[in-house]
Amino acid sequence: MVDREELHAENGYLTVQPDSRLVSMNTVMSNGFATIEEGQVNHNRIQFRLVDIGRLSFSRDLPVHDLIREWTLLDSRTMESRLDMQTLTHGMREHTTITYTKVFP
Repeated sequence: MVDREELHAENGYLTVQPDSRLVSMNTVMSNGFATIEEGQVNHNRIQFRLVDIGRLSFSRDLPVHDLIREWTLLDSRTMESRLDMQTLTHGMREHTTITYTKVFP
C-alpha cells in the first residue's frame, strides 16, 4: 500500500475455552465482512484458522475462501501479527504482516 490509505477497520473479541488451549476470535470489519476463527495457544504463538465467514450481499471485495492468522510473541516487547489469505482469484498468500513493539511500561 503505497499511499497508506486505510482499506478497512477490524474489531473483534477473543474467547478461551476453559481448561484448554483452544481460542476463538470473532471479528467484524468495516467492509462488511465478519469472521469466526479458531486456534490453539502453543508456547509463544497462536495460529487461527477460518471457521466461518459472512459478508454483505453487495460487498465489492473478493470472496475470501480461507485465511490463516498467526500471532507470535517474539520477545517480551515484540509481537508479530501475520495474515495469509486465499480469495476467489488468488491462492493462499501473505495479506499483511505487522510488528508491534511495547512502548509502556
